[in-house]
Amino acid sequence: MTGTHSRIADEVSRYLCTGDVDLHCAAWPGGFMERVACARDDLRQALVREVTRLAGRRRHQLQAEVDAVALTRRKVEPMVRGLFARVEQDQVLAAVEKSVVFLTSANIESLILGSSFDRTA
Repeated sequence: MTGTHSRIADEVSRYLCTGDVDLHCAAWPGGFMERVACARDDLRQALVREVTRLAGRRRHQLQAEVDAVALTRRKVEPMVRGLFARVEQDQVLAAVEKSVVFLTSANIESLILGSSFDRTA
């Protein structure tokens, strides 16, 4: 493995273990924007491969009859009621209902690849 490939492999490994990324993407060759784009692609692809490897043959699907909004509300409502003032609770619940994403075997890859931020991915 050449020095550049070794440094990239080290950065990928660090990302998979910690979620940390060198903001300058110094391990990748090229100009700054090229390095950032290549690093983003390499890191996301490595994360998809690792998630797939860890999932093995397991498949996860949200049951068709599940109302995701109702399920989310039922799960988070006690926390929202306990943490927020009464006048804010309905607004917070409405925001949370639309913000929860259920990860399944069918959508995990596209969500990882489409994630805007490294640590979110």
